[in-house]
Amino acid sequence: MDGTSRILFVVEGEKTERQLVNRLSEIFGVSSTVYSVKGNIYKLYQAVKDDPFIGITDILSEMEECSEADRVILSKGFTDVFLVFDCDAQHTIHPEESKCKTAFEIAVRNMRLVRKMAERFNESTDPERGKLLVNCPMVEAFRDCDDFYDESYSEAIVPVTELGEYKKRVAKRRLVRFHIKDYSRKNFCDLMRMNIFKLNKILGGRFEAYPYNAFLSNNNQIKIAEEETRLVEQNSMVSVLNTLLFFPVEYFGNVNGFYDNVLDTDKR
Repeated sequence: MDGTSRILFVVEGEKTERQLVNRLSEIFGVSSTVYSVKGNIYKLYQAVKDDPFIGITDILSEMEECSEADRVILSKGFTDVFLVFDCDAQHTIHPEESKCKTAFEIAVRNMRLVRKMAERFNESTDPERGKLLVNCPMVEAFRDCDDFYDESYSEAIVPVTELGEYKKRVAKRRLVRFHIKDYSRKNFCDLMRMNIFKLNKILGGRFEAYPYNAFLSNNNQIKIAEEETRLVEQNSMVSVLNTLLFFPVEYFGNVNGFYDNVLDTDKR
């Protein structure tokens, strides 16, 4: 290691997550590698529960989809590791589940597993663990709006019974007109601000600005998973939130007023 930060993003998809991470890295000037595991969070959970002490890169290296070229990538030294997954509350782990369990039962079970994963992967600066960033209901949540900052996002929720159609819902929103490669720093700051506000509302606050220390308290994947689980159990709903967009604030914190500037529309 030469002191330069090298960030590994482990994502489940090949397209949207990779485009979003690459553009974020480019705009905010960080060095990152994107590795697609080509599977969802529950497949990762199955591997983890069999060996709770194995490191994340070792887990990925042992998966059958992992090629020799992939293992070379995973063997490189990283200062930070982020695991970017969808909550996939509608996903069946076993094919027969759809025949014997309701969408509600599957969603409750899945959200509880997300919480367990959040407990296991909770430190980005420990490359053996990494930090889980769960998008609800999926990474496309950042497009569930009609502009880069849209106050209607504060009310964005998805019924459990409609999770399977979420991508079709997002495809009808106006933000789809803009390609990720064309997003500007201001665009990302608006998206971050909107999701920072939404996080506060999900955890019992209001859709508004709040101090950096409060964000640090809120930006806890276990707390987020607990609240999303409660929403599923009590209301059969998932609240829309993209936590991948919190990465720049996680990385830069409020150094030189980074977080404050994200929230201050006059400074961007």
